[in-house]
Parts: sequence; structure tokens; C-alpha cells
Amino acid sequence: MKKALSEATPYSFFVKGAPIAIVVCYDIDTGRRFKEDASICAEHIHLEAVNQGLASCFVQVADATGDHGNAEDYVKQLLEIPDRYRVQCMMPIGYPDEVLPEHTDDEFDRSKIHIEKF
Repeated sequence: MKKALSEATPYSFFVKGAPIAIVVCYDIDTGRRFKEDASICAEHIHLEAVNQGLASCFVQVADATGDHGNAEDYVKQLLEIPDRYRVQCMMPIGYPDEVLPEHTDDEFDRSKIHIEKF
């Protein structure tokens, strides 16, 4: 299944190598802000994965296309997801290939901060 999911978009190829992949879905019958709510959920998954010493990545599915056409339709068909659900993204989770150093204060770019006006 992970191999098939890795073919959903040109950017999902690494899903097949992850130990697990969480597909973040949203029931359109129970809420109004599909993309926002599902993205918040995905970010929480990412933060907890990192907290546990793991790695993850947001792999966009909604509004994406790939070799199989509409990525969301492709993923829904693979996983037999009912019509009333939307698929926002996939979150492959695994161990990082490398541990990057934390950002330093020297990397902070004050020119990117705008106060009161852009």
C-alpha cells in the first residue's frame, strides 16, 4: 500500500520507505474548514513525531496531481475512503536519515519581521 501511495504525487515518492504513513482525512459533513482543520491536525502529528525523536513530512494530497491524475481521488480509491471524506495530506513517519543541528540566534533575520505594517 505504501508503494502505491508513494505514486500519488511527484513529491510523495519517499512514502514507500517510511515505516508508517498517516493519511489525514476530514469528514465534510461535520465541519466547515477542511483544509485548515486537517492541516492543524497534520502539524500536531509532525510536532509529536519530532518530540518522539522521529521525522515526518507533510505530503500534500488535496489539490495535487500526479501520474494517476487527481491525487486525492487516487488515494481515496486506494484506501476505499467514503465520498464524504476529503484527504488533505499524508504524513510519513520514520527515523531521520540525519540529525540536523538546531537553528542558532545568528540565523534570525530581523528584516523578515514587520510590526504593525508590512
